[in-house]
Amino acid sequence: MLGVLRKQGRLDWDMVLDLTRELTEWQTFASPRDARAHLRRIYDEDRWAGQPCFPVLVVEKDTMVPITEPMARNWQMPFASSRGYGSLKLQHDTAALIRRHAMRLRRQQEETGLLIVVYFISDHDPSGLDLQRAWEQALKSFGARFRLVRIGLTRVQVDALDNARLREGIEVKPSDSRSQTYLAEHGDRCWEVDILPAAVIARALDAEIQAWLDQRLWRQRDREIERARALI
Repeated sequence: MLGVLRKQGRLDWDMVLDLTRELTEWQTFASPRDARAHLRRIYDEDRWAGQPCFPVLVVEKDTMVPITEPMARNWQMPFASSRGYGSLKLQHDTAALIRRHAMRLRRQQEETGLLIVVYFISDHDPSGLDLQRAWEQALKSFGARFRLVRIGLTRVQVDALDNARLREGIEVKPSDSRSQTYLAEHGDRCWEVDILPAAVIARALDAEIQAWLDQRLWRQRDREIERARALI
């Protein structure tokens, strides 16, 4: 049905994402001048140097990538899509990244406390909440020191939705091995994070980061990078 609607022009080709199949194209340039212009546009430096914290963003599933990856890019923070529980290598690599930045910030860490902040986004259901626990446990087991902050989905965000049908949620699957703990704490309804508008996620993430961000230093680094970009 989707194929028919697309071929008839009644559904835009970009309205439905297929994250499992991609067309790969290679970057080429019309001239050296064109290449320099491209490099000037993409040139960047570490914007977190000297900041009191360093952020990392982890989302539960690939359907959130088109929404959250631009947010991570905007803040120049490492970004990972967990794709469920089968991500031991990803957890190991994320922990290694945290340890690497913690070593760079060790003196500040000893003076001010925890510096690495892992922002987490997942469904509000038995698996989504347990996945957050699994990530926290795995990162600690790999020796990472961090603070984990849940950006979404939360019950507060669910209750704030305008759509009554979305607020109602869906029934918890009794077959889920993690459902008993969830039922005891949250009741028999659950929600997928996909119901949350991108603007709500962005505001929550921005508010969390700006709460500790050194704005003066951020603006100073931006000016320094712009001066370096102009030299290319």
